[in-house]
Amino acid sequence: MRRALLLAAALLAAVALSGCLAAVVERDGSVAPYVDVAHVEPGGVASFGLYVANAATVRQSYDVTFPDTPSGWRLAAEEARFALEGGEARALFLTAQPPIDARHGHTPFVVSVGGARVTLHAIVEKAPGEAARKGVGMQLHTVGVWPNGTIFYTNWKAVVDGGAAPDVDLSPDEPADYEPLKVYVGGERGKRPPEPYNRSGYVNVIPGFDAALPGLKAGHVRAVRIAPEDAYTRAGNEKHRLFGDPLAFIIRAASVDVLPPDATLPLPIRPPVGGAPAWR
Repeated sequence: MRRALLLAAALLAAVALSGCLAAVVERDGSVAPYVDVAHVEPGGVASFGLYVANAATVRQSYDVTFPDTPSGWRLAAEEARFALEGGEARALFLTAQPPIDARHGHTPFVVSVGGARVTLHAIVEKAPGEAARKGVGMQLHTVGVWPNGTIFYTNWKAVVDGGAAPDVDLSPDEPADYEPLKVYVGGERGKRPPEPYNRSGYVNVIPGFDAALPGLKAGHVRAVRIAPEDAYTRAGNEKHRLFGDPLAFIIRAASVDVLPPDATLPLPIRPPVGGAPAWR
């Protein structure tokens, strides 16, 4: 009992301090979160991503259940799977929707995947500020994963440093860069973002990624699956390492930026390369 209480206290402290990767896996480490804490407004939808590994729990099918679902909440799971690679690992997306009258604050819930259990955390609160929309900028952290669950891109440092992250396969041409990615929402291929976003370092991103951004507020997390044609698969792009691949991203909005026409900001962050979700 004492050990359980200490573990619970440590978990809550980690959530309060880091807001990321504080999950407890109750059996053999076969399920781990990319991110296990998400902010959500009452009636909204929070997204989570899990990495499912080890032959003991990864089969062609397995049970995903939600023991002790919080009252009024809707929880659902969807495999971020387009093709299995030997059945050794995969990504699993979860959504959690609190009722419109949900109490504000921290709500944990348990997910059981093939018998392995993991605790995830939703922070219910009315987010301040504007929601992202076409024609504004955003700064965000993201994790990009292949269908087998391996991370091919991230600028979300806590995901890599937290110890629960799955395999990471970053492009050799792109050292880890943990600055927020500056994105212009609604940008078009072959065009630069309008001013002052262009000179302030915001970039256009691939269509499937861009489509997931409207409606997000600072602190919100959203998971999205992207078909190859909405990612990096297009004529002339055959040498890109993600050409032909269906992808998945977990996105956390750090800020929504509405810049006035005369905005003067610091020099732009280095443009993303490699597996970052910029146009190619």
